[in-house]
Amino acid sequence: MKRTILAIICLVQSLFVIGQDEIILNTDSLLADLEILTTTVRDNHPMMYMYTTRARFDNLALQTAMQIKTGVSAPVFYSSISRLISSIGCGHTYAYPTPDLAERMKTIHDLPFEVKFVDSALYVSKAYLKEIEPYVGHAIVNINDVPITRLVTVSLQHISADGLSRAAKAYGFEQNFNFYLNLLLGGPGTLYFETTGGSFSVGFPTDFTKPGKKI
Repeated sequence: MKRTILAIICLVQSLFVIGQDEIILNTDSLLADLEILTTTVRDNHPMMYMYTTRARFDNLALQTAMQIKTGVSAPVFYSSISRLISSIGCGHTYAYPTPDLAERMKTIHDLPFEVKFVDSALYVSKAYLKEIEPYVGHAIVNINDVPITRLVTVSLQHISADGLSRAAKAYGFEQNFNFYLNLLLGGPGTLYFETTGGSFSVGFPTDFTKPGKKI
């Protein structure tokens, strides 16, 4: 059976209102964007309700609209849309951030280490800086006093996978760890990592670029 890949790009072409701490997007424009997006998904995903129910999707869409009405920034809007689309659980429907947001959230925010799941725990698997090498092989307990279990649970809600496969979602989280930290914890600032082998901190964003990465 031929699989249909439906990629929803969050084209946030809305008016901006400058807030004290962040840029809040125009609520009416975002609600219009949400309506276009949900209509597009319903009209172009022929087997959508094989994976989820109409009632569940409509309820999540309503919750997303209610959140938007409180006033949201571009990262928060993308986060809400991403969780809505990923909730379908088909594994081939995605919500991509705009190129500008993706650049802001990922490309310039490389972390000088990598992570990997082992038996549901998240470990520092590789270090690019000597000061982080002692923590390789140790599980991350919390980041900025937020339990890693909470960060992982929320992050996995953004990742689309067939049947909501945790293994596929976990791999996506490992590969885009810095993106989800920025999305959920924000920046700039300092990230404090508590591990089973001690604690270390990383400035965020960093000026570090992974070896061999194309910019």
